Amino acid sequence: MEFEEAMNRFRDFLETFPAMDNPVYIQEIRRCRANYLRSLNVDFEHLLDHDYELAQSVIDEPQFALPACDAAFETLYRPDERIDLHVRFYNVVPARVEIRELRSEHINQLVQIEGIVRRISEVKPEIVEAVFECQRCGQLLIVEQDSHIFKKPTVCTNPACGRQGPFRLIEDQSKFVDWQSVKIQERPERLRGGRMPRSVDCIIRDDIVDRAQAGNRVNITGILKTQQETTQRGLKTTFRMYIEVNHVELREKEVEEVEISKEDEEEIRKLAAEPFICEKIVSSIAPAIFGYEDVKEAITLQLFAGVFRILSDGTRLRGDSNILLVGDPGTAKSQILQYVARLAPRGIYTSGKGVSGVGLTAAVVRDEMTGGWALEAGALVLADGGICCTTGDAQFMLENGKKMSFDELFSKTTQSIIYPQFRVLGLNTETLKIEPFEIKKAFKKKNNKKIYQIMTRTGRKLSLTEDNEVLVCENSNLTWKPIGSTKKGAYIAVPKRMKVNEKDTYALSKYIFEPNGGLEDPYLTLHAESDILWDKIISIEEIEAEYVYDFIMKETNNFIANNIIMHNCIDELDKMSTDDRSAIHEALEQQSYHPETGVMFSNGKKVKIGRFVDTLMREHNPIEGVNCEILPVNGYELASINGPVPVERVSRHKAPDKFIRITYSNGRSITVTPEHPVFIVRNNEIETIPAETVQQGCTIPGISKYSLTNDSTLLTPKSAKTVQFPHKISFGLARLLGYLTSTGHIYFNKENNIAEVIVLSFNRNIIEDAKCILGEEFGAYSFVDTKTKNGNIFYRLRCPSLLLYKFFRLNFPEIVQLFSKKRVPHKVMQWPEPYLVEFLHGSLVGSGSTDAEKASFLTQVELLAEDYQDSLLRVGIHSYYKKSEKGIEVVMTNDNLTRFYVLVSRNNQPDIAGSEIGLDMALTNYSASLEEIGIDFQLTPKISEVPMILPNPGGNLCLLTVEKVEEIPNSNIQWVYDVTVKDHVFAASGLVLHNTISIAKAGVVATLNARTSVLAACNPKYGRFDRYKSITDQIDLPSTLLSRFDLVYIITDKPQEDTDRRIAEHIMNIHRKPEEAVTQPIPLELLEKYILYAKTNVKPRLTKEAAQKLMNFYVQMRKGGESEDAPVPITARQLEALIRLSEARARMRLSGRVGKEDSEEVIRLFRECLVKVAIDLETGKVDIDTLMTGTRKSQRDKILVLMDLIENLDKSNQGSGAQQEDIFRLGQDEGLSEGFIREYLAKFKHDGDIYEPRPGFFKVLREY
Repeated sequence: MEFEEAMNRFRDFLETFPAMDNPVYIQEIRRCRANYLRSLNVDFEHLLDHDYELAQSVIDEPQFALPACDAAFETLYRPDERIDLHVRFYNVVPARVEIRELRSEHINQLVQIEGIVRRISEVKPEIVEAVFECQRCGQLLIVEQDSHIFKKPTVCTNPACGRQGPFRLIEDQSKFVDWQSVKIQERPERLRGGRMPRSVDCIIRDDIVDRAQAGNRVNITGILKTQQETTQRGLKTTFRMYIEVNHVELREKEVEEVEISKEDEEEIRKLAAEPFICEKIVSSIAPAIFGYEDVKEAITLQLFAGVFRILSDGTRLRGDSNILLVGDPGTAKSQILQYVARLAPRGIYTSGKGVSGVGLTAAVVRDEMTGGWALEAGALVLADGGICCTTGDAQFMLENGKKMSFDELFSKTTQSIIYPQFRVLGLNTETLKIEPFEIKKAFKKKNNKKIYQIMTRTGRKLSLTEDNEVLVCENSNLTWKPIGSTKKGAYIAVPKRMKVNEKDTYALSKYIFEPNGGLEDPYLTLHAESDILWDKIISIEEIEAEYVYDFIMKETNNFIANNIIMHNCIDELDKMSTDDRSAIHEALEQQSYHPETGVMFSNGKKVKIGRFVDTLMREHNPIEGVNCEILPVNGYELASINGPVPVERVSRHKAPDKFIRITYSNGRSITVTPEHPVFIVRNNEIETIPAETVQQGCTIPGISKYSLTNDSTLLTPKSAKTVQFPHKISFGLARLLGYLTSTGHIYFNKENNIAEVIVLSFNRNIIEDAKCILGEEFGAYSFVDTKTKNGNIFYRLRCPSLLLYKFFRLNFPEIVQLFSKKRVPHKVMQWPEPYLVEFLHGSLVGSGSTDAEKASFLTQVELLAEDYQDSLLRVGIHSYYKKSEKGIEVVMTNDNLTRFYVLVSRNNQPDIAGSEIGLDMALTNYSASLEEIGIDFQLTPKISEVPMILPNPGGNLCLLTVEKVEEIPNSNIQWVYDVTVKDHVFAASGLVLHNTISIAKAGVVATLNARTSVLAACNPKYGRFDRYKSITDQIDLPSTLLSRFDLVYIITDKPQEDTDRRIAEHIMNIHRKPEEAVTQPIPLELLEKYILYAKTNVKPRLTKEAAQKLMNFYVQMRKGGESEDAPVPITARQLEALIRLSEARARMRLSGRVGKEDSEEVIRLFRECLVKVAIDLETGKVDIDTLMTGTRKSQRDKILVLMDLIENLDKSNQGSGAQQEDIFRLGQDEGLSEGFIREYLAKFKHDGDIYEPRPGFFKVLREY
């Protein structure tokens, strides 16, 4: 079909459908022209009825057909000026496809998808027709922009010019259109077990931008296109799919747009007039769930909500209430959440894509609308405790039929996370076929859970952790069930056949279950063609295992182990969509380090953070977000203030437009993003502030001493008769290495295969010392020659030896470099302190200077100067470095210089007589003798001294000051980087550095918007709620989040015969007579309209009586906390919650006045919650701090006693720290239990409130 024919046929459609005398689209075109609309919306079904061939062409060849339709529209519209007109198709039924089913066959075809808007960008101008001016002749050139890459003219079209530029873009003559990017995710309710939601990017242009908002359900019609993916090394063979949008249709209306007819309003008003309307509404909430009247009433109040107000000063008072349900497993929490999600107009319920676990379950309700998101346990936290599920003897089957156990898989590595490059067999939960699936990661970890070994009727055995799941058949339905709650006699899924190398292998060729074996005939028929059979569990035994193992899979969440289908773990980051991960890291994007920032590993090795992270990203598969990539890692440790800390994950984010460079008094600097947290010391406390707010003169914590791993062993090349090799470091070898680093050279000629070790010096004694060391340590021959430079004689020690060159290259490759690339070998940083001191001594005398006040290492290489400074910190000596005419100096002064020479003298090595820097000369500048100073002397800081050392001998912190703060522009830096470590603190450049906030915390912030109601549910950490412990000890929610809940309910499953019998009867009736057992007093559709009508039209105000009732309750409760030792029973936050809930109850009655009865009922609900969750079990009093801060007053008093005890013991020991044994002894005299002391010593150390200056001794940090 030609373009003109297509245009004419579509024009005929517009002019004649459905009839010549009543062309509906001609009328629509007139309306568009009258209202200055540029898009004509066409029902595709109409075109299909009128001209099937043209309609098919629109689907198959939209890039040809759509412009033809637009041209036909333009001929009928007849615009007065040149404008872009568009025909936009909706209801394209033949082109409908699910997002996860988009395939290569759909490329360049018209498709229609349905989903939810998860992310939407700002509207940007996109140039589509660029006008350029030739700067040589003034000729104007027009370049069509038909791709993602901006095109420029290559040659001037003026025949008299013909030059290749330069060309200038004339923006005011170029043509722009509005451009917007949106991310559409498939509907969660269509997800089946084990699936993750898929999404697709969509590009919207011109007059349909900003039609949809985040959270809208939409139908998108457009052309599926591709864009080739790239890496840093070039183009990839894979392409990214996106949709160029032709039409956007909103699938739902906003709250204020929901139509409630007059008949509906009359029915709602009639319903509200009933005397027991509140009770009737509560009875309509989850009627299938027995009991929980108070919980249902609280949720009902949450659905109606209080009144959102903005005061005259701009203060916002939220009307939404938040509720938390904490309960035992099997107490219907999830069913309640599902019901609330169904009741909401935009409610979505998701159960972690098929896996539940201990953690947060939340329903998020947006602003003035009863709807939102429900997230079951584990969706907001990282899977720390439950990532591994089976023992090492479990055998999985590879794609080629070979079997392998986890023990075999991990036998050749010490890593706990590996990335296997093979596929294993698992179950496709959609087709019930056994297929090979890729493995993302394999885990190994120490076991801390119960392990059960199951045996089946056919002899299969498998050992699993209690929370791991197997596929069972219950009530003729497939479901994943934790092995800990699976009983003997249950039927579990096992493979019937497995495809290996395209051949069917029958796992059970002779064993087939009878229909009466617990499965109904229809169910067997349904699964007759599947690859699974059902095997009966005949025994379950608890066993022990030191390690457990698991896979993280791609595209599925199960694999076959020991011929049993078992559920694998789910990486919480992998469970999230790309948008969720992006949202989680939204706060992290601008809190990262410049790629040139150096980090130090626990073995002393240093690397640029950008190179480190980029290398890991290339070698492994990072989790991709929008503008960020995250990669969990294992096996790396960074230096920190109290020793090595493991790296948990690395990330990189798109770089901002500018950076902040902060230079400190030790001469070092860091370059970070403006929002990156920086440690400062203020009011004797360490806190963090954004880098862009740091000012010159700020005091910051620095490292007073690095604590790294120790290793003094040496590697040896193949031995030879001419050279002997030491196996451990010695003082002489350490000093020689110092000479070589500062003023030596190791030379190798590849052409002649000869090598030479050279030491240069003006001091003959240094040369003789080096010659002696070479002879003693290696038995190597060396000789000395002399040269004259600027009238001075300097000496050159030469040791020709290829084997010696190999020895140094093998052990200390950092000095087998050109002078400009030399570094302090990282192995040196691992040496015991005396040997490191001797290395530094050799470096200083080799190339340094001294006077009466200072001694300086001198080098021309900045990285080497930084290494010298870090090496000094390894032995607890501070220095600063500065640039001078001589080069870069690393300077030691005052007590730090004295300490250095004291340490040198302790080695009992011969002084290098005649050197410029001798021990005698240095020590005569100070009055204190070696005996008076000692190795563990205490220093008194001087304010003017740089750096200032905190008065904590043996501690690992000191004080530095900020010398300069600069804002520098981004010069083509693509990424910024970060590492995530425990406690979010690591050390580098002599500084205490902060990494970004934790994933879990960011997830909560990014997922729950400010104007929401949250209905959350969680299981207790240890399975069931213990009424003898406080709520904060039993759930994994921070107090900052817990305090935001207005009502908290404890739901326990306590056996009681009468209650159990009533529940059992209710369940039986549901299965026997569901129509009679479950009655909905108010139909769901009417209830939804009732709530919507109430929230839209009713704005209740407190009456004097209701306000007095709430105030009296608040004041009366507060009276109980007036005594000095009494806890605070209630705060103003709870009073605000009571007001919101009272307003919500008035809305339930469609009343504009909050009556006394509303306040009384809300007070009753609140009191019931308070006595269950805010009681201090030690005192029996209500203590709201249980929820507000997570720490009860009685507990807080004990903490203060313990902190004071540590401080007093420290003072009595002359500042050397409080000994652990004394803390336990005296603490028990103060009434503190040993368990309490042990728990809080660990917590104080974890939180940085105390530190260990040496093993077994503690000091409080805050006093400094």
